[in-house]
Amino acid sequence: TLRNYARCGSRNDSEIHRGWETFMAQKQDGGWGPWSDCKVEPDRLLGTQTRECDSPRPALGGNECVGAADRECSGEGDDGGFSKWGPCSATCGDGVQSRECVNPTLDCSGNITRPCPELKPCPIWSNFSQCSASCGPG
Repeated sequence: TLRNYARCGSRNDSEIHRGWETFMAQKQDGGWGPWSDCKVEPDRLLGTQTRECDSPRPALGGNECVGAADRECSGEGDDGGFSKWGPCSATCGDGVQSRECVNPTLDCSGNITRPCPELKPCPIWSNFSQCSASCGPG
């Protein structure tokens, strides 16, 4: 015990107590590192992200990280439980894309529609000319 050590060694109780406080001050709980990129398998809506308990690692009796080391992800950045963006509603002009919340246990806050990226303007058509017949094919 600490008291027995003090009797046998040259240290007194206050020196031992200070040593114990120094040891306890170095105890370090673990902290999560950043999430990895989302890895989505082909033909799947959701993928997996992982993180390590290494920022910092638990040391000298410190607690392990709390929470999960992996989670589902959509492959669309940090968009939580959304599906991938769907096809554009138009081939030119003002089209939109949409997505849906496929996993409400994840974060589904954010936009569910957005303008389609890189759409070109639609060609400009002139008005129809006057029909050459008043009845039937013209």
